[in-house]
Amino acid sequence: MKRRWGRRNWREWDDVPPAREDPPIASGRHLTLSLPTLPSSIPLARHTAQIRFTAWGLPRGAAVLDAALLIVTELVTNCVRHAAERSPQLGLTVSVGDSYLEVLVADQHPRVPGVSAGGGLQVIAELVYDFGGHLAIAPSTLSAGKTVRVQLPLPAKPAP
Repeated sequence: MKRRWGRRNWREWDDVPPAREDPPIASGRHLTLSLPTLPSSIPLARHTAQIRFTAWGLPRGAAVLDAALLIVTELVTNCVRHAAERSPQLGLTVSVGDSYLEVLVADQHPRVPGVSAGGGLQVIAELVYDFGGHLAIAPSTLSAGKTVRVQLPLPAKPAP
């Protein structure tokens, strides 16, 4: 059973499809970075994501781009604040498919946080809900850590 943020509180939901499993590697619009879990990685991650997303065709000032950059900032900040002791590195993956963009942040800390605790994850959950996207927080299958995956739908392209 999954949980989804509602306007006033959390509610259970089963009818929304889960996040896609594979990023759109075939399209060539995929970047993975390994960054130290240090405060200096926060602006570096945001700036790198902004450069890549705009290079892949997202216009500067687009609402979905602003949301994605806030999500990158919050997730990397969470790693720096809460996981640095047990995770000297974090992984950041950004990608763009035909109809969605995706942000993944992974660390080596085994604690999987709940969104209802508030703070940055609650902000992310609200953004994801407002954009009609998907949020998944799961233990890593490759290590003792976890991965947070966010997918946001891209605006439809106008017909030619």
